[in-house]
Amino acid sequence: SKMYIIPNGFDINQFKPDADIYANIRNQLGLGLDAKIVGLVGRFHPQKNYIYFLQNVASKIHEIRPSINFVLVGENLSANNIELTSVISRNNLSDVTHLMGLHKNVETIMPSFDVFVSASSSGEGFPNVIGEAMLCGIPCVVTDIGDSHLIVKDMGIVVPSNELESMVKPILDIFDQTP
Repeated sequence: SKMYIIPNGFDINQFKPDADIYANIRNQLGLGLDAKIVGLVGRFHPQKNYIYFLQNVASKIHEIRPSINFVLVGENLSANNIELTSVISRNNLSDVTHLMGLHKNVETIMPSFDVFVSASSSGEGFPNVIGEAMLCGIPCVVTDIGDSHLIVKDMGIVVPSNELESMVKPILDIFDQTP
């Protein structure tokens, strides 16, 4: 009787599909309007699993579809991160991986994604970023960590966190189903 549960909320006026952002980010990155983007948003931290994602998911996607781009947005996701840039280079992803660093207004980037990925391996509770991506109309492929599966339900694809490689097929399937 002394507790209240206050569910997370989202500003539906802030996070929404936006054709101008879609075009502007592609222009900013030097990509054409037909470029396909897989986006990830979050800080650079082991639990977010960026290194493993790049080595085992992005590299396989790149082998199959070399035209797909990866955009990483968040704290320490920039060219100054030597560990990250060396993994990108070693996996031949330099031409298709765009490190945008920390942005306080992620809603000015997120609508440019064609697929949103949360590759977290641990430590998630309720990742708001998944709900924000969904509000932007972006299909989500997420690991089964925290409440991720509850957020996407049948509106996204959930893969086991210990089988991150299983993200490759659903990501490619989404691109096959969209013009």
